[in-house]
Formats: sequence, structure tokens, C-alpha cells
Amino acid sequence: MKTPETNEVRWDAMHAEIIEILKESRLPQSLGHAQGTVSWVKQLKPNADLSMEIAAMCHDLDRCKKEWMVNKKGYPDMRSFKVAHAQKSAGLTRGYLEHYGFDAGVIDRVVHLISNHEYGVDEDTNILMKAEVFSFFEYNLPLYFYEKKNEGDRVRRKISEMYSKLPPGDQMTIKIMVGMYNRSLPIYEHLTGGDWKELSELINECLY
Repeated sequence: MKTPETNEVRWDAMHAEIIEILKESRLPQSLGHAQGTVSWVKQLKPNADLSMEIAAMCHDLDRCKKEWMVNKKGYPDMRSFKVAHAQKSAGLTRGYLEHYGFDAGVIDRVVHLISNHEYGVDEDTNILMKAEVFSFFEYNLPLYFYEKKNEGDRVRRKISEMYSKLPPGDQMTIKIMVGMYNRSLPIYEHLTGGDWKELSELINECLY
């Protein structure tokens, strides 16, 4: 197979494979979360380059397959686990980028972005971090709550952890966002009225 000649064409080919991985992910929210993160990156930085789009799409790649996942039990605290998760996703993405023949500069930049997306270290990694948080609250939270609703403390910690990454102005955006869920989306079909009520109470407890 002839290697595509530009990074944009390479991304078109790789993107199709990444979409399939996300569709088949062990987590039903993987594709929606990735696409939401891409959308938020473009809103937060309209001139975002291709590397930022790739990083946004692939930032949680390790969570898609059980054999790729980082085992939380192997780390002393949440921060070290999150860093390891980010680095694992960066390494997996590097493998795909190399397979599709991307330029070394693009590969290094994407790996830097994903490796630091949990705790930003510069302007672009902070944008990626913020985009992921927005995508989580906009789309993932009801699914995460449903999956972990018997682990209330875990959901509280997740909400608080994600929310604390944002400055006050963006926290206000989150407060508006979580009151606007489209409950009719097929992906939320398993949530009952009681689930939505319990989630609303949990959000109020954590954010207010």
C-alpha cells in the first residue's frame, strides 16, 4: 500500500480506523466523548492544528480495550494513575501515527499533547484538558453515573476532580451545561426518572 503523501490524507485514513476502535470500545461513551472533545478544542481554539484534533480524538485510547488499560491498583494516588493513563494513550497513538507514516514533528506534538492532557503544562495542553472536561460534563456524566451509581463516593470524586480543573468562569459554564441534558438520546435510554433525579441531587451536592 502506498503511504499517503500528506498528514491530512494520513489522518483521513487513520481517523477511519480510530472511529472503529472507539465504536467497539468497552465503554459505550468512548466515541461520543472523543468527538465532543474534538468539537470543544475547535471552539476553544478555532485555529487549532491537525495535531490538536488528533490528540483530542485519541486522548483516551487506552480505555477502549481491556488489554490496553492501565491498572489503577498499580499506582499510589489518582494523579500518578492519571499520568500513566495519559502516557499509555500517547504511546498507543504514537504506534498508529508511525504506522500511517506521519511526520516526526506531528508525532512528537501529538504525543506531548496526549501525555499532558490530564494536567496541562502549556497553552495547548490546557485547552485539551479543558475540552475533555467540557465533553465529560456535556455528554459522559449521565453514563458514568449510571455505570457507577452503586459507588456514590466514586461518582462524587469524579465530578469534583473534573470540575476542579476549571477556572471559575468555566465552572459556571458547567453548571449551565448539566441542567440541559437531552434525556431522549438513545445512549441515555437506560436511565430512569429516578436515576436523573439522583444524578441531579448529586450534581447539586458537588457543584454548589
